[in-house]
Amino acid sequence: MKKKSLKLVKLVSVFLIVFSILTINFSVKADSGWDSSYDSGGSSWSGGSSWGGSSWSSSGGSSSGDLSSVVIILIIFYLAIFLMIYKREKKGKNKVEVKFNDIDSEKITNILPNETLESLKKMTYQKFIDIQEAWMNFDYDALSKLCTNELYNSYKTQLETLKLKKGQNIMSDFELLDAKVTRLIEDDQFITLTVYMKITFYDYVINTQTKKVTRGTDKRRLTNNYVMTFVKAKENTQNLKCPKCGAEIESGVKTCPYCRSKLTYANEEFVLSKKTNINKS
Repeated sequence: MKKKSLKLVKLVSVFLIVFSILTINFSVKADSGWDSSYDSGGSSWSGGSSWGGSSWSSSGGSSSGDLSSVVIILIIFYLAIFLMIYKREKKGKNKVEVKFNDIDSEKITNILPNETLESLKKMTYQKFIDIQEAWMNFDYDALSKLCTNELYNSYKTQLETLKLKKGQNIMSDFELLDAKVTRLIEDDQFITLTVYMKITFYDYVINTQTKKVTRGTDKRRLTNNYVMTFVKAKENTQNLKCPKCGAEIESGVKTCPYCRSKLTYANEEFVLSKKTNINKS
């Protein structure tokens, strides 16, 4: 494919060069018809110039010279476009496609004995939908229960900005195309779960007053590839630390007694801590 693309660029380049030569020759033969547009008195190519006694008359020299310049500029322009396309295509072919695989079921059994690959996929996909619907409906309370404190604060700031602009992000008709449980680890305090999901749905922004679409489109679905990380506190954890101020807190506490941060991540259920859209289509 790479050789074919390079051959195509070369063929187009040759075509443009031949086209420019023919165009220039044609302009020299036909330039007398443009005399009224290039009056010798107003043209920069005056009768007293060095071109005055040559076969390139004052009017003809101007027309053919200008046309030649335009053709050369067009050649450079088109070559730049094809070079850009070629480089983009080459970059795309050299890009390594990341493949995601499920972890071993035995690892899930060791860390989460009551879960399976399918139950984790189902649970995290439902949480994704719940988060998107909470975002769409400006449901801050639901978001706070589904996300870590840091992520919730980030979402809240973005939603407040969207609300000031009288916008609403509409998302609907979700369909899960693929899902993989790619990572599951535990430490002294938390269990961390990472999943990959390919999801298609409608995603656009409307004006809350006019109901007109202001961003995106409601005519077709988007297909997004996500890598999402969920965390939850381990059971019977005695000592936890606030992620904001670092103070030690007791298990089950929902608000840090020192900085008053809401500890939504210290839930017995998994909550979203990070979501990355690795590519769109």
